[in-house]
Formats: sequence, C-alpha cells, structure tokens
Amino acid sequence: MRNTKLFFALFSFVLAGVLIRSATYSQVFIDGQVIFPGFDPYYHMRRIFQIMQDYPNAPYFDLFMNYPYGAAIIWPPLFDFFIATVNMVLGYGPSDVRQVETVAAFITPVLGGLTVIPVYFAA
Repeated sequence: MRNTKLFFALFSFVLAGVLIRSATYSQVFIDGQVIFPGFDPYYHMRRIFQIMQDYPNAPYFDLFMNYPYGAAIIWPPLFDFFIATVNMVLGYGPSDVRQVETVAAFITPVLGGLTVIPVYFAA
C-alpha cells in the first residue's frame, strides 16, 4: 500500500513537472518551425550537431567562443550527448535539422520532469 502511494505521488510530481516545463509549447513550435527561447538552446543544438557529425566524440574546444582565439568548453557534454544519441537511435542524422530540433524540444521537458525522481531519492 505504501509503495503504491509513493509511486502515484512520484508519478503525479513527474507529470506536473513535464506539464510545467511544456507550458511554452506554443512559443517553441511556431508555423512548423522550432523556435527556441533564448540563446543557450541554440548553442546546445550546435553542440548536438557537432556530436552527431563526429559521434561519439564531443567537442571540448570551440573556436567560436572568445573569438578569435577560441576557448575550452567547460560544460559537461552529457545533456547534448544524450539528445544526440536519442536522435541517432531514432535514425536522424545531422542533415535532419527539423527532426533533431523537434526531438530536442520534446526531450527537454521530459528530462526536467524526470529530475523529480533522483531528487526524491537524494532527499
């Protein structure tokens, strides 16, 4: 009985997290295009496409950062690598820009909602 209540509580929090993170759906999918809010998603999409072109290697130096000298990428590549891997498993390659962006737009709220589970067990 206790495990059932715990499961439903966690499931409801995960669902609430996904719904809250998906609240910007109408602002992301506009006229058949994927328009990400802000600048960071575009940088991550660039890294995702770089990973897909040289799979499974992730870039650790970016010539476009700190132009004209470039800079080391200090962010871990797990998020970008995960999205690139999902796209590769689904059969999308770096040339399928629209499909890769759509998968990335859907994965982000799901991962945001699923963070409830490790936070629960960590607490």
